[in-house]
Amino acid sequence: WEFTFQHMADYDLPAIFTYVNSKTKQKVSYIGHSQGTMQMHIALSKRNAVVESLIDKYFGFGPVAYVSHANSSLVKLLDRKVVL
Repeated sequence: WEFTFQHMADYDLPAIFTYVNSKTKQKVSYIGHSQGTMQMHIALSKRNAVVESLIDKYFGFGPVAYVSHANSSLVKLLDRKVVL
């Protein structure tokens, strides 16, 4: 299996939203954590028509991210996982 966040955002999220809407006849409230947040960020950044038309509310927590190539001093500081 070689699925990427991109695949999940392009295919899985629209399929899930369509299925939920077909059963409930309501828009979807989505809570994502980690991988789920990243998938929604991708879907929304690509302006996925199905997701945009069927989403009601979106709450995203702790997106997956790698910052090893970031040049920003702020990002480097936050990457230290220091609790202030």
